[in-house]
Amino acid sequence: MQLLAAHVQTHRRQAPVHIGTIETMSNKTILGVIGVIIGLGLLYLSVRNVDFGSVRESFSQADFRYAIVTLVVLAGFYWLKAMRWRDILSPVGGFSSATLFPSMISGAACNNLLPAHLGEIVRVYMLGHQLQISKAAILATLVVERIFDLIAVLVLTTIALLMIEVDAQFHAAALFLAVVAGVGLTVTYLTARYPETAVGLMERTLHFLPQRFIQRLSSLLTNTSAGLLALRDPRLFLLVLGNSIVQWLAMAICVYFAILAFDIEVPSYAAILVLALLVAGVSLPTSPGFVGTIQFCFVLGLKQFGIDANTAFAASVFYHTITFVSVTLTGLYFMHRYRLKIRSVYAIGLENEPDKI
Repeated sequence: MQLLAAHVQTHRRQAPVHIGTIETMSNKTILGVIGVIIGLGLLYLSVRNVDFGSVRESFSQADFRYAIVTLVVLAGFYWLKAMRWRDILSPVGGFSSATLFPSMISGAACNNLLPAHLGEIVRVYMLGHQLQISKAAILATLVVERIFDLIAVLVLTTIALLMIEVDAQFHAAALFLAVVAGVGLTVTYLTARYPETAVGLMERTLHFLPQRFIQRLSSLLTNTSAGLLALRDPRLFLLVLGNSIVQWLAMAICVYFAILAFDIEVPSYAAILVLALLVAGVSLPTSPGFVGTIQFCFVLGLKQFGIDANTAFAASVFYHTITFVSVTLTGLYFMHRYRLKIRSVYAIGLENEPDKI
């Protein structure tokens, strides 16, 4: 923990905005194009069997009171994320959740508006400039967040699969996910406790790979272990894990409210399975706003419970509209406050030196 704090103090400075290299921007453009293609393909698969007349009828009968409670739970989800980020960043400084919230929600807004998950770069850029701290350290904490997000969703999905009263293949899938989550937890904790050993073990295990590739993996693992330094304390590790599970349970509740708004009769754990598909889907290159991805995940997930494409598509639009509009408007408000314009975001790239953005 002291090592990371010393590293951050060494790199504290007010850095100017740097334009990314041509190679970096080309990669972003390629990912953006791939994401749009995937999004359009998934949107086609979602609507090919949809009768939009039936969708309009579903909306005419929907209970929009669920929109209000969805917004409340969604706000709780993002506040929990800010609290978790505060805990992970604790070696860097004693920041409050309120201090971290603007950059976090602005990053989420940019992920809604721009391709290639550029919101993560915005998040690092805003916090690094706001607090004048190492952007490499911030970036490492985002990798750690993704690890805990994955583990939390795997835990919830495992529980949901165990609740399904069908043939043994679902229980076998639950067992497999439980093992994956357990291994992930173990590796994450051991990497936090023994970062040098983890890097050395990885290099010895993968010695047959090209040296350049091993160096990149070593750098990634070193940065990740730096972000994990706050979690060497078992109590804090469990706190972050518990927060992750609760926040993703809150998001599953948002999905369930969208289902209830259209009076869809499915068991509550169906929302967790839809959520698992959503998390997997948005992790891939996707179109701005996750258009197509969210619709496909709802249609595919609810199809397993006998729900027709028309109703599932309507529920996806309900959920998508609420989450997209509320998060985007909130994030753009904070970007305006910090004088970061959306048109300049795409020009912010990661330089070869990890402390610069």
